[in-house]
Amino acid sequence: MKVPLKQTIVGVSTFLGIIVAIVTLMTMADNRYATAKSQEQVQQETITILKQFKKDIEADRKHQQTIYDMQHKHYKIQLYEQRKWNLKDLIRKYPDDDSIKEDYNEIIEQLRILKTK
Repeated sequence: MKVPLKQTIVGVSTFLGIIVAIVTLMTMADNRYATAKSQEQVQQETITILKQFKKDIEADRKHQQTIYDMQHKHYKIQLYEQRKWNLKDLIRKYPDDDSIKEDYNEIIEQLRILKTK
């Protein structure tokens, strides 16, 4: 059974008209509540949120820098400790060598300074 072309066009047009009417009503309802005061309030809230976001990012950056500094300090301490033990072994092998003892004392001093920072 064939539907005449005229009825199909009328049906499609009616359906599209209903869809357009629904979308228009929804838009009008939304526009009715959007006043200048509420738009300004939303804008202020957005600005406040962005300022807080900026503060949070800065705090996170500082925290990450602190972590990096601590890791770097720990790494340097490990290197000095390793150097200290190597010099101790050299002192045992060469007890009369004053330059090794001087290096050892310098490393001890550097470690003391580094650990007090």
